[in-house]
Amino acid sequence: MSREILLRIQNLRDDILFVDRKGYVVGKSKRLWDYYPYGETVKGFEEAVETGRSFFEVEEGERIYRFEVTKLNEELLIVVKKDVSCERRLKKVKKEIVSIISHELKTPLTVIRGNVEYLLNYGECGEKELLEEVIRKVEKIEEIVAGAQKLFSSAKEFSEVKLKPVVESVLETFKEKIEEKSLNLKVYLEDVSAFCERILFEQLVKNLVDNALKFTEKGEIEVRLEKREGEIVLTVRDTGVGIPRELLPVVFEKYVKSPISSGHGIGLSVVREIVRFHGWKIEIETEEGKGTTVRVEIPVS
Repeated sequence: MSREILLRIQNLRDDILFVDRKGYVVGKSKRLWDYYPYGETVKGFEEAVETGRSFFEVEEGERIYRFEVTKLNEELLIVVKKDVSCERRLKKVKKEIVSIISHELKTPLTVIRGNVEYLLNYGECGEKELLEEVIRKVEKIEEIVAGAQKLFSSAKEFSEVKLKPVVESVLETFKEKIEEKSLNLKVYLEDVSAFCERILFEQLVKNLVDNALKFTEKGEIEVRLEKREGEIVLTVRDTGVGIPRELLPVVFEKYVKSPISSGHGIGLSVVREIVRFHGWKIEIETEEGKGTTVRVEIPVS
């Protein structure tokens, strides 16, 4: 690409800069960090020169900008700047909402749990199994609330989780519905572990299986968990109606749903947030009338 074309693109777009390997902006006498004098700029530039690509963010007043630096060849890099201020503010609002909801739920859940435990220990109720089930459901709600808080938290402290028992537990909750539809459930699960938030991984599996079950009236659902080269792959495949071609590019967006869906269109968007939170990858293959396959790739490390 000629210097004239680079300059033309640079002049037309205020969000793109071309930089040589010494950091000088094409057509200018200044380096990238002269325009954006932050430590992150220098570090991000050096990382891109070495590895081929880097990302970093800087704050300028009330604005937050995300930079992507990509090496085009050995002598030229492209810097793309994106204003992510609204995105970050929205994330902050979400975090505050989750925090408020969690706080408001905490008191009634504590009261419910306390009263049920009292009845179990000191009451004369003959429905002990029902009360124990209430305790288990309260504990599950508490886990879900805690997981939601972690999803919007900047601090990430993952622990090693055995994934097979989590998937098995989720599949057990769908067993009755699968039998009602007379579907064939194929399961292949290897004993693998990954560093993650257990409750969030559980929610991810639950949403994927729920989607497969919702849109499959005959045939089968297959769930696989296996270790491949340097990664663990979770696969959920169905022989359902598939996803319409026009929805595929936005299938992970909130409130996007098929015309035949009775849901709210947030299941897959939650899956994507969980995948992003962990730094995993997700891909989806589908064909209308034949089914859908979703794969989540989890780095072994």
